[in-house]
Amino acid sequence: MARPIRSVLACLAALLVLAGAACASTTPPAAETQQGWTFVDDRGETVTAPEVPQRIVAHTSSAGALWDLGIKAVGTFGPLSPVDGKPNPQSGNVDPAAVTNLGEEYGQADIEKLASLAPDLIVYGTWSPEAELTDEEKKMAEIAPMVKINHGKGAMLDKTIARYAELAASLGADLGSPEISQDKAAFESASNRLRDWATSKPDVRIAAVALDPQMMYIAVPKDNADLAYYASLGLDLVEPENPNNGEFWEYLSWENADKYALDVIMWDTRSQASKPEQIIKDKPSFAKLPAVEAGQLVRWDYVSPPSYKLQSVILNKLADELAPTGKLTREPKGCCGRPGS
Repeated sequence: MARPIRSVLACLAALLVLAGAACASTTPPAAETQQGWTFVDDRGETVTAPEVPQRIVAHTSSAGALWDLGIKAVGTFGPLSPVDGKPNPQSGNVDPAAVTNLGEEYGQADIEKLASLAPDLIVYGTWSPEAELTDEEKKMAEIAPMVKINHGKGAMLDKTIARYAELAASLGADLGSPEISQDKAAFESASNRLRDWATSKPDVRIAAVALDPQMMYIAVPKDNADLAYYASLGLDLVEPENPNNGEFWEYLSWENADKYALDVIMWDTRSQASKPEQIIKDKPSFAKLPAVEAGQLVRWDYVSPPSYKLQSVILNKLADELAPTGKLTREPKGCCGRPGS
């Protein structure tokens, strides 16, 4: 009796194998249906790769945002060198010794060196999501897929940070880690500090400016994610009347530096912009502005990486620098801004 039982069991086993094979032939393997990596960027472009990208090259601001989320680029392009012995404000916590930089100047990335890095993904911040790619960006996109995250028109800092977090999560970051959770809480706390200051001093007029020997540039808040966020917290930021080409900046000659009644000037800290102390020496029209005479000049870390970690530091510094400032001015005659007190 033992031999027939073994035969029956063998037949049953064979039938089960055949049945399994038949099922497998009608159902696609999970590896085929779930293969690859996909991310929809802020242009609305669906960016794909055969697998999760590992070798990332990014503009320094984008690299800094991802760095603070645990995603470290192998290469960067854009300002990276220290400024006055301190980390470059545009690259944040990126370790210059740990990346290959393709060039510090805008539009001058070394494309051959980029190709040699064999990137799986290129990440770039954009100030105009609907704009066509530049010639440099087109060359980059021929080497690897490109993701663009909005830092500019229509963006808001907290949303931009969240978008980098989404990208980082798709690349393997653990957004629930204690460090990232603490950084997010610190960002929210710093935002509340700035909101409280704005509530206590609602009439203090502020302009974000870039200084240059030829002119003063007044930033358009709604075209910059950080300034739009500050305005949402209650800061009274000047809206320029005549932006160049309708966007980003209004250009003022130094003879017209007093066009707007300003209580506080936020100055662009980028290395290519002039420092206030130099312009004070060279441009009497700037030195005589009430905000300058009162010393109500605060830092604006323009193009700084949008991460919870770094932006919480920037927001706290801004709150500290704004704390002692107050109302100084009345509106000049003919100015269409909000009436002064």
